[in-house]
Amino acid sequence: MTRYPIPELKDLPADIQEKILEVQAKAGFVPNVFLALAPSGRMARLLCVPRRL
Repeated sequence: MTRYPIPELKDLPADIQEKILEVQAKAGFVPNVFLALAPSGRMARLLCVPRRL
C-alpha cells in the first residue's frame, strides 16, 4: 500500500510513457518518483526535461 496512487503505464499520456520508457531503458528500472509524479502531467514533464550542468 502506498500513499500515492501509482498509475499503470498504459493509462498515462503518450509523451510521459515515452519518457518513462527511456528512463527504464537507461537505468534498467523506473524510479518510483517518476510513477508517483506521472498523474500530475506538468510535474512529470518537468522531471523529464534534460538539464545541462
